[in-house]
Amino acid sequence: MPPTKQRKVFIAYLIDRVLVTKNKKQIYGTQFSKGKPKLIKNIKYLDLRRKKMNLEPFTVYQKHMKKVSKFF
Repeated sequence: MPPTKQRKVFIAYLIDRVLVTKNKKQIYGTQFSKGKPKLIKNIKYLDLRRKKMNLEPFTVYQKHMKKVSKFF
C-alpha cells in the first residue's frame, strides 16, 4: 500500500482511539473490546467513511476482530 494510503489508515485508527478514550462514539469502527465494537457514530454510513480512509468493509474487519479477540 502506498504511503499516503497507509497514512489514512493510521489516521482513522488514531481518531477512533482518541474518541473511545474520551468515551465518545468512534467514526471508523476500528476499536473493539472482547470481540465487540465500541460504540460507532452514525453506523448507516460507516462503510462509506471506511472506504474514504482505505479501510476494508466493516463486516470483513469485524469477522477478523472476532477471530483475534480469542487471544486477548
